Amino acid sequence: MHIGSNHKRSFLLLMLLTCGMAMATETNFTGSVSAKKVVYFGHQSIGQNILNGIRNNFPAVVVEGIDAAKIQSNSKITIINSFIGRNGFPFEKMDDFANILRRPDIANTINIAAMKLCYVDFNKDTNIDAVFLRYKEMINTIENSNKNLVLVHFTVPLSVAPSGIKPFIKKLLGRPFTNNVYRNQYNELIRKEYGKTGRLFDLAMYEATSPDGTASSFKYEGKPMQSLYEGYASDEAHLNEKGQQVLSVRFLEFIDAIK
Repeated sequence: MHIGSNHKRSFLLLMLLTCGMAMATETNFTGSVSAKKVVYFGHQSIGQNILNGIRNNFPAVVVEGIDAAKIQSNSKITIINSFIGRNGFPFEKMDDFANILRRPDIANTINIAAMKLCYVDFNKDTNIDAVFLRYKEMINTIENSNKNLVLVHFTVPLSVAPSGIKPFIKKLLGRPFTNNVYRNQYNELIRKEYGKTGRLFDLAMYEATSPDGTASSFKYEGKPMQSLYEGYASDEAHLNEKGQQVLSVRFLEFIDAIK
């Protein structure tokens, strides 16, 4: 499979975005490709935010829990999903994801799979290189065992940039003033490895980009780093209604473009 582009489809989806929530909820996402996409998506809370955006804005897209007795759908896109692991334990999430893909009821149903690590999985105690290497090893193992399954990748979601005196104090102490630093470092590894494959959903980039195209960012040691655009945030890191709408459109565009 490879990733194609369809400007007409993207234009229509973006029109839904700019015309407001009411129009989006009344319009079904049907896609433009003939092959059905059945996706398994392992995630935690930000993934749930994205799925809420799909449910609220694109009712023709079927979103089911992993333990649904039998999934029958005429939708161009069906998303089977579940929580994986515990927040703060990225290796546990990877193990859960790999084990779920070994289930015959899942393996025989899906043709695309993705997992997303969470913003809380990255902090000053995270061994970023070890997490990345473990992720690569897991992906290679799954790909070697299932040649027909398309694995897609996610950058890690972000939090809003901190304000007030706290960042200043942390800087004086020689410490990163936000865990976004560690998230950005991991995301750079993911982009370098998978960015050219066409199978990377750059969640962090979309979270950091405002509707007018301005990037939400800060500098750390002279290097620009991405942060969550405040207009998409319901709190430090979760998505509000607008953020859910934006990310759900981007995610459906991405999945729909897989050939």
